[in-house]
Amino acid sequence: MTVQCTMPGIIFNIQRFCLHDGPGIRTTVFMKGCPLRCKWCCNPEGLIPEPQTYIDKDRIGSKKFYRQKTIGEEYTPDKLIQELLKDAAFFNESGGGVTFSGGEPTMQPQFLLPLLRVCNANNIHTVLDTCGFFGPELIDDLLIDTNLFLFDFKHMNSDKHKEYTGVYNELILSNYAMLMDRGAAVMARMPIIPWYNDDMLNLKATRKFLQDNINNNFQGLSLLPYHPYGVSKYKKFGMEYELNDVKTPSKEAMIQILEFFAAGGINTKIGG
Repeated sequence: MTVQCTMPGIIFNIQRFCLHDGPGIRTTVFMKGCPLRCKWCCNPEGLIPEPQTYIDKDRIGSKKFYRQKTIGEEYTPDKLIQELLKDAAFFNESGGGVTFSGGEPTMQPQFLLPLLRVCNANNIHTVLDTCGFFGPELIDDLLIDTNLFLFDFKHMNSDKHKEYTGVYNELILSNYAMLMDRGAAVMARMPIIPWYNDDMLNLKATRKFLQDNINNNFQGLSLLPYHPYGVSKYKKFGMEYELNDVKTPSKEAMIQILEFFAAGGINTKIGG
């Protein structure tokens, strides 16, 4: 099926056979550009909207090799759809589909919306992984062809949200409330960053907000323990990583947080 749109998009990765970005076996499309600058971001290559070049270092024995590489490739909607349709058999067998992630997919709405539409027309389940910082005028269009929203919560205090991510959170919380009010299927997700957002004050505020904004399609809360896997990427792009002293939360700490949300009636799990 041809996409009725010629607006190209910038993709920095297409990852197949994903199991943690929604139900079933999924193909996750990582789109470049993000309005947030989270201190713990594990995909810094997705922050800038445009393709980026960097020097990659390889070693064979005692010899070092340096190669210039580019992260971010322009795709037409038709080209991307043809890639996604290659995996249709896996989607059908597993109840999976396509997840649009990033970066922040809603930064490329003229590329994203037609893709969602064509996926739906081909009976491919769609998931939008979003930070929630987008214009509310997009919500009606997103609701038409998005089967599930993975919606991130970083911090409930707006000033701290600004300090840790670069933006205030009022728009994010408003968009979440609007999605829930419209009956959207939403899985809330919360990265657990020790010293940053795992204090009881923030946990209580998050639980209260989720309790106050809920619908029959709410899929629960997924707790994502901090990990430093993206640190090496920062060096490639000449960026400073500020959380070098932060450790992955213990299993015991994560279970305690899970039990706290569960005690408030929130269906909660650890991991994607």
